[in-house]
Amino acid sequence: MKGDTELSNEKQLNLKRVSSSDSGSYKCIAENGHDTPLVKVISVTVFEAPEITSLSKQEVFTDGTKFFSACYIKKGSKPIFFQWLKNGHVLNEDDEIKIESSEDVSLFTIKHVKLNDAGNYTCVAKNAIGADSSTVVLTVKVPLRWTKEPQDTAVKLEERLQIECDAFGVPKPKIKWFSKEGEIIGDKLRFDKISVSDKGSFVCVAENGFDQPLKKAINI
Repeated sequence: MKGDTELSNEKQLNLKRVSSSDSGSYKCIAENGHDTPLVKVISVTVFEAPEITSLSKQEVFTDGTKFFSACYIKKGSKPIFFQWLKNGHVLNEDDEIKIESSEDVSLFTIKHVKLNDAGNYTCVAKNAIGADSSTVVLTVKVPLRWTKEPQDTAVKLEERLQIECDAFGVPKPKIKWFSKEGEIIGDKLRFDKISVSDKGSFVCVAENGFDQPLKKAINI
């Protein structure tokens, strides 16, 4: 019997596909209708490996902001111990990393995200029976800035001219030049031999799909 529920009149207690709900007290009763029944109570404890909620697959944070991730236990026998790893290496607390863990949750914080913090962050939950883990990919976004900002240029006829335009950011930006008519020229503005018809305005655009594109118009 479990509680007041009779499970079987057999001599063995058989539990198929044991789960945590099978934990509890079980009573064995032997009786023959004449003597005082023999009663024995036993306790069964079912241990479960931990299972955690899945972390977000991808997180994008801007350089200098705070990154936070929470790892929650769905089920599992206590005590459960947590670890956080970056690219497979165990992380410890320092001036920038904070790890707070209780029985059911572990909180991971990077106070000020830097470019080299990008990587795979894994929460591991372990107990005496087994372990479970989940990983989030942290991408650190660095705002766009000019590294070679184009400028107005004066040049003599028939001279060769190349105007540099470049920017830095994460994700890496793409560079495009546009003519005064709005047509795409390519990632370089180059003239093998300047002519009068080349005079006018050109626009360099740097964009990476995250930040507001950088745009600079110049005159030749």
